[in-house]
Amino acid sequence: MKDLGQLHFYFGIEVMYFDGGIHLNQSKYATELLKKTNIIVARAVGTSLAQKHGLHEAKGSPVNASTPNSEHFQAVKRILKYVKGTVQLGLTLIAKSPLRLYGFSYAYWGGCTTTRRLTTGYTIYFGANCISWASKKQHTVARSSAEVEYRH
Repeated sequence: MKDLGQLHFYFGIEVMYFDGGIHLNQSKYATELLKKTNIIVARAVGTSLAQKHGLHEAKGSPVNASTPNSEHFQAVKRILKYVKGTVQLGLTLIAKSPLRLYGFSYAYWGGCTTTRRLTTGYTIYFGANCISWASKKQHTVARSSAEVEYRH
């Protein structure tokens, strides 16, 4: 075995060290992908997909990976434009953090201003480090805050 020193890249993830922790990002990989697809010159967008992306085959049947169409191409372009705006983002991990697991969740009744649907989400922390998160707009409209809590 040979000591190669500190880790700098691992499967496309760049590792940058600072006092008290590390910062992980994929900016090099994302930039190379944007250059290959010529999206590097395009304008960045704030969301990865539009609300109603409608990814179906021409006949209206569900999406099949073997038959992409122009709607799929447009969706991929939008995702890449979103990546362009998030190239510098990454994940910071603090080394000296308590070894405790924390979880937070929320339910926002009528959270989506357009559809008035329930928005839920959660974050999981291991000490000071966020290790998992998600948010989701529910498929139905809640009629009360009690129903929001029940569904969540």
